[in-house]
Amino acid sequence: MSLRPAFGARERCLAGELFIAWAANVWASGDDHLEDDATVELNPTSGFVYLVDRDYNVAMLNGAGKLENWLSCGNCGEEGLRNEVSFADDGLCAACAAKERGGDWAESE
Repeated sequence: MSLRPAFGARERCLAGELFIAWAANVWASGDDHLEDDATVELNPTSGFVYLVDRDYNVAMLNGAGKLENWLSCGNCGEEGLRNEVSFADDGLCAACAAKERGGDWAESE
């Protein structure tokens, strides 16, 4: 792991918390996961520090200090922690999945 210059004290602390939670297998749900090849990354625009594996699965700490996958819709770009957004099994957000099926998302809620 190489720490980029943008990793200040705050980012190193967050990275440490991520690694501790990952080592202790502290996940928000059984649906959340990462492969063993994950690395720590920093988004310099948002300030988010997160883990990402070779399949681009992303995990961040949620408000309860547990690892949770960060999901993103390939159609509209809606994103957030698993418990914050609603996604269909095909990886689309609920609204885009309903549009793909020809339905109205508001009707399916």
